[in-house]
Amino acid sequence: MKKITFRGYNRFKFQSLKLGRSVFCNSQLLRDFLLDLEWDLKIRSYEIWPFKFIYQEEGRNKTFRPHLVFDTNENHRSAVWLKSIDPGSEETYSRTIRLITELCARQSLGFLVKSPAEVRRVPYFSNLKILQRYSRCEISIDQLFLCHDFFSQFPTPLLGDLAEFFAYRDQPPAVVFALLSQRIVAGDLDNFRLDYDFPIELINEFPNFENRGLMS
Repeated sequence: MKKITFRGYNRFKFQSLKLGRSVFCNSQLLRDFLLDLEWDLKIRSYEIWPFKFIYQEEGRNKTFRPHLVFDTNENHRSAVWLKSIDPGSEETYSRTIRLITELCARQSLGFLVKSPAEVRRVPYFSNLKILQRYSRCEISIDQLFLCHDFFSQFPTPLLGDLAEFFAYRDQPPAVVFALLSQRIVAGDLDNFRLDYDFPIELINEFPNFENRGLMS
């Protein structure tokens, strides 16, 4: 994820493995939400700033443009508005959200409002940022066999045990996080931080080597 200044505005370049190309965001919050979508296996694809609605509220024409629309594997589409609603403004925004929800429903779209706290929830978001760094690391067949040997010896392993196992065999530390980011090894990212005591399990012994990456 790279920050770029364009005509006085900050733009963030995000490398999407799910889309197979780079996308540009105009805010850190949007960039951070894309990381969540990249990791979510239920999400097939997404599009940033796809369209806009013109609607009437209190007798005035207003324009609404969702930050993005995503498609799920079940062919459901939802528009997303990334918005922090200040205390005391809930009633005003509730009317707006109700109107936009109705507009989206006419287009067979769901509608979600995501706050910064929801997007950057702890420890999940912190864990994803770590895994993103290692999403393109190469994993050899020998390292996969080492991983299989490790799980055959440790019935209730922790991430620290795996790191020590690989370090003792002169393997780079990055491979441990690469196994997680490429979904060969898994753990509870919502409730545990990626540290020594992070519980792990083997879920994919022989992944498709042609499609490795964060969403392999």
